[in-house]
Amino acid sequence: MPIPKNITVDHILMAIEMIDRSGVPYERLSTKYVLIYFDKHYPPKYVLSLANKFANGVELQPQEFSGGVESNSFLKKLGFIVIDELYINNFQTSENEAISSFHKTVIDAYNTARTECGYNARVFIQMVSQRGAVSVAKEFLARNTATTGFDRLWAANRLDLTIEASVLLPQYSNLFTEKERKTAFERLKEHNYIVQGVNFNSLSLNKMPFKVGEYYSRKDVYRIMNVPADKQGGNWDTGYTRFKNDSYVFANIGTAGRTGHDYPNRFDGNDLIWYGKTSSKLSHDSIDALINPEGKVYIFAREDSNDPKFVYIGQGKAKHYYDTSPVNIVWQFNDPQENHPEILAEEVSEPEKLIEGAVKQVYVNIYERNPIARKKCIEHHGYDCRVCGFNFYKYYGEVGKEFIHVHHLHPLYEIKQEYEIDAVEDLRPVCPNCHAMLHRRKPAYSIQELKEILQFNKNKANLF
Repeated sequence: MPIPKNITVDHILMAIEMIDRSGVPYERLSTKYVLIYFDKHYPPKYVLSLANKFANGVELQPQEFSGGVESNSFLKKLGFIVIDELYINNFQTSENEAISSFHKTVIDAYNTARTECGYNARVFIQMVSQRGAVSVAKEFLARNTATTGFDRLWAANRLDLTIEASVLLPQYSNLFTEKERKTAFERLKEHNYIVQGVNFNSLSLNKMPFKVGEYYSRKDVYRIMNVPADKQGGNWDTGYTRFKNDSYVFANIGTAGRTGHDYPNRFDGNDLIWYGKTSSKLSHDSIDALINPEGKVYIFAREDSNDPKFVYIGQGKAKHYYDTSPVNIVWQFNDPQENHPEILAEEVSEPEKLIEGAVKQVYVNIYERNPIARKKCIEHHGYDCRVCGFNFYKYYGEVGKEFIHVHHLHPLYEIKQEYEIDAVEDLRPVCPNCHAMLHRRKPAYSIQELKEILQFNKNKANLF
């Protein structure tokens, strides 16, 4: 039977809410396509099955209607984003692959429009063939008004097939600026086509270009931020630079830079103690742009100057700064749009040892705070708690992805001033509950001790 036409956007949203509460039965999981709504993923056919329950009082059985093209087209006409599951783990694909994929998406949409709507636009397809779909899309978005082809598809009630709709697909977000994507969204909205799950006033869709804790080379940054070839190199290679209204800091931690300068950059708790170039002063425009930015300050760090990859630490905000030469800035990372690894707040692990920061004195285990060491630890040991085995992703899905604490094995009073952390040998992933329990005693329990305590009490509970 065909999908009932009286299913509306509201019915789909009620189905999504029901899935958020109750989950998806195993047998109704999608094997190929996924509906994306505010960064969460849903099986399209099961969503329609539940939507019919709200529209017509009964849940549609999977054998009663077709999935794939029929279900996806129905949802797309209502403004929902449905993509091939292949793209879910491929949003950070290379630029050339993304460009080729976008070109194919636009061609496929045009062929569908020609077949289903009688839309035959030889000039458009010639432009795309000669210049590429990305270039054509950017030209269309720079215009003050929509094209005649856009109007034709609007009249046919198929704005889901426009180049503007393709621009808003999440796997192509790195090909277009936020302004271009917002123009596409608003142009569709003006014609009463709302792309569901995209709201540029929402933090969840106003995505950050970089992911905290991931590796990026300077070439990756060029690609993601669309830095023209003639604007690359130069100051990008010497520590920090500006591009448009944003600033980019590339810090070396515990290693001399490629230019031979060795600054005492270091992490202090949740902060980064950082130094500018040798002759830098607060009065310099480049430093003022860091302290009083018009845009954002993206901060990357590495521990080996020969490694082209940096770990993205996050958007920095100048917490304190000192008019020394070189300039000294204390960076904090608390932007609410970024998902920073969770850590225990100002953990008191060994009161006998006082760690002195540049601007504060607190008892902390700074080695558990170091984001580069944390990443190396997890890369080697994984995300399972080494005490109880709990894995947040397995239990909570996407909301628990890449969430875990790390625990430093050595008491601070054993650590000498020249101590250098070995992330693989000295750190272990633990869940927040076990992390807190490890530090219930001073000196802290060992992981093996806590595992034995946990197992003893599990066995004891089984006796009753």
